[in-house]
Amino acid sequence: MRTPDDAIALRDYIENNHCRSAVVAGGGFIGLEIAENLLSKGLKVTVVDMADQVMPNLFDTEMAAYIRRS
Repeated sequence: MRTPDDAIALRDYIENNHCRSAVVAGGGFIGLEIAENLLSKGLKVTVVDMADQVMPNLFDTEMAAYIRRS
């Protein structure tokens, strides 16, 4: 997701193909923002990241565990 046009294209793809689930690669700020928006569209979302937790430089392990359960 690099431009507003990317977001529009993704939204159109989801609507035109009746998507029910999505995988977001990256648990940083942008990845979590995308995941939140996909969830609001009713999709089942899985976030994958190479780090042990989402946003390790911002969240402590307790907060990251809470996000993981959500």
